Amino acid sequence: MKAFALTTAALSALAFTSAATTGSTASNNFTMSYPPARGSDPGQALTGPCGGFNQATNYTDVQSQQQMNFTVPSSQKGMISLFYLTAENNNTSWKPLANATVSGDDTTVSATVNFDGKASPDTKGTVKAVFFRTDSNLSDKPLYQCADVKLGKEVKSTPSNAASLPIASSLLALTAVAALLQMH
Repeated sequence: MKAFALTTAALSALAFTSAATTGSTASNNFTMSYPPARGSDPGQALTGPCGGFNQATNYTDVQSQQQMNFTVPSSQKGMISLFYLTAENNNTSWKPLANATVSGDDTTVSATVNFDGKASPDTKGTVKAVFFRTDSNLSDKPLYQCADVKLGKEVKSTPSNAASLPIASSLLALTAVAALLQMH
């Protein structure tokens, strides 16, 4: 009987550990669905820059203005920030593309990015998505995903609204500061 009791206790402990592990990785189930991510492993999602998938894979053709789609864990809130790294000249500087708010009400989120001024025509690169979660127990644990993209001829090396770019950036910064002040 003692052997049976020990085995039952061991099985209970194993089941508890398995359930705890499954729950924690489920909260990390963030996926870039279009363009398709290099790979998705909730156990590695906390590992930057690309959620554990740091080697380029298949390149997806994208437009100069492209919608990006994501699957996010239900009820989690935060922001998805998108960055672009060109594959040209061994570049290591990620350029910001866009942000998407995650309200916590949806499991799918989209953002439209504009590659003009951030990429050259007919080039390859990587889009990195970082999900910054605002839930108090997850705020210091961003999730990472990457997708490899190939840009077409319509991409402009400089943005079409280059003259208004400094003004737009200033307005964006002021809006962010105002929103942060209202939160406190």
